Amino acid sequence: MKMNHLIICIFFAITIFLCNAAEDASIAKPFLPSPTQFLPSALEEPDVRKGRKKPPPPPRSPPPPPPLLEFNHFKLAETWPPTFCKINTCIDDYRPMKFIIHGLWPGDLTDCDPDKKMKPDYEKLSGIYPKLIEDWPNLHKVKNKFPVETNKELWFFEWYKHGTCSAQLFTFPEYMGMAIQLYGNKHNIVLILRNAGIKPGGKYSRDEISDAISKHIKFTPQIQCKKIGQISYLLEVRFCFTASKDPQYINCDGHGSLFGQECDAEVHF
Repeated sequence: MKMNHLIICIFFAITIFLCNAAEDASIAKPFLPSPTQFLPSALEEPDVRKGRKKPPPPPRSPPPPPPLLEFNHFKLAETWPPTFCKINTCIDDYRPMKFIIHGLWPGDLTDCDPDKKMKPDYEKLSGIYPKLIEDWPNLHKVKNKFPVETNKELWFFEWYKHGTCSAQLFTFPEYMGMAIQLYGNKHNIVLILRNAGIKPGGKYSRDEISDAISKHIKFTPQIQCKKIGQISYLLEVRFCFTASKDPQYINCDGHGSLFGQECDAEVHF
């Protein structure tokens, strides 16, 4: 009897021990947060819902400044055909009684493309071709060549000698178009002189001629002459403009002598 009671007690003791061991094993280990858990992620997007806005983008860098020009003015040279044809062989029966374009010159620069890499595209002149024929013709008579050929030669010559020096501002068609635009810009030299009582065929002081033009355009031009024998003939009038894509009149005082060496006190027009 006593033996049975002892066995039962031992059985219950073993059962309680095993139950306690199983309960201890089932208890979860405490959670230890990672040291980096609360560090902000570099890839984390701001949460707009929590009131945090995305930072503004950095300001754009300003555009680079335009390159410095190698010249500080333009000069538009206009030729008086009657004098020009006294010293050159001109096309028969072609003596326009108006000043025509000689060239548009960027300062004193010349021949800026000696290898002729900036080839002019003649086809791109179609929009201004009639004005070029009228205002920028080649008066030279060249044997076995038609005016259409000599005109093209003149325009290409002026582009290669002078226009390429303004390539920072103008392409070939833009350069030719700007010359036409400036030529038609409020100065008709023959009309200006006529209104001042200065007419072709007369003799006038060079100052009279210069002052009449200055009074009209509000800026001083340059006067060029050609001496034939003892007579000084009016050959060219030159206007000065700012060196820019939108040239404006300026005085020619600081850009060479106002009167050419062959201009006497009195000049035949």
